[in-house]
Amino acid sequence: MLRLCVSAGEAARVLPRAPGVAVFEDDQGRSVLVASGGDLRALAGERLSGDAGGRRADLSSVVARVRASTVGGAFEADIVTLELARERAPAIYAALTDRWQAWCLRLDAGAPTPIWEKADAARTNADAGVLLGPMPDKDSAGRLGERLDDLFELCRYPRELRLAPRGTACAYKEMGRCPGACDGSETMSAYRERVRAAVAFAGGRRDDAIERAQLAMQDAARGQDFERAAMLKERVERLEAGLRDRGFGAVGSMERFAAALVLPGERRGWARVMLLERGVWGWVADVDASAQIPGPAGLLPARPGAWPAGDAPAGERLGLLVSRWLVRPRRGVRRRSSVLDLRAGLPDARAWRRAIRAAAEPAGEDDEAVRAHEVG
Repeated sequence: MLRLCVSAGEAARVLPRAPGVAVFEDDQGRSVLVASGGDLRALAGERLSGDAGGRRADLSSVVARVRASTVGGAFEADIVTLELARERAPAIYAALTDRWQAWCLRLDAGAPTPIWEKADAARTNADAGVLLGPMPDKDSAGRLGERLDDLFELCRYPRELRLAPRGTACAYKEMGRCPGACDGSETMSAYRERVRAAVAFAGGRRDDAIERAQLAMQDAARGQDFERAAMLKERVERLEAGLRDRGFGAVGSMERFAAALVLPGERRGWARVMLLERGVWGWVADVDASAQIPGPAGLLPARPGAWPAGDAPAGERLGLLVSRWLVRPRRGVRRRSSVLDLRAGLPDARAWRRAIRAAAEPAGEDDEAVRAHEVG
């Protein structure tokens, strides 16, 4: 990333014709405008040389200098814009982040009433160990909660669970789809164990739940309890289908969430690797895809640090990441960037090389362009 600071009079002549983000400052160093675009020189010329036209104000009378950073592509431009807006335009930072949100499901077996809640990653005060995600929208978080209710027979009526063991059992108990912790038919300790099993399942340990159900099915069959065996067979199938659903593609425990970003580089044939870990962005390396591509070991953390749940900037950065990872681009738009989830360890070598090569491909007409965006 090339960082430049030039006077307002020079900006339209000396800034590079490259995608980037610019901060227009007055003579006191205050930010007048934060803007991004595909051509920094044209961006400065439009705003500072009287060519703004009717749509935008000419800022040449109030801007003293321009600070600019070049970027490799659209994702990196949004990262830089987000950080600059947070630092320099706090009054409208919240409006900017409204379009980039990440959602989680909060489910804590140790809570007084262990029920799930939908949680905005930027506004929750939960411990990361009880958060499951990330997901691209609030609806996905709700559907995940309902799926866990179904798979692990969790309580669908929180009001009655709060009254346990003197609550009133619902129709799910009558149908044999809930053991009835609310009315005392099941102990709360047993219910909490099922909540822990649900959290472990959604957190990534899916094989454990499937194996337990398979063993129980085999025991029932050996004991010639064929009705129970058939019921358990259905449960195994539902667990195997588990979280195959729109919006659940990246669901896991948020306790040690981290992701590697493989982005287009600024030089032709190069990729830029960045990291979101512990809630902050970090540059890792620029990689020449025409040479021997280094493996991920040594570049990326083998064990990510703890995710700082409750930290608003971290949640807002996660929202931007999710918008480029779990939300499809507009039809006909190609993204050369990749997001690699590091919670399960370093990425597969083949997937890593494929991501590097894709990011380093020559830009095409259908590439996602650096968005013309202004904050100020």
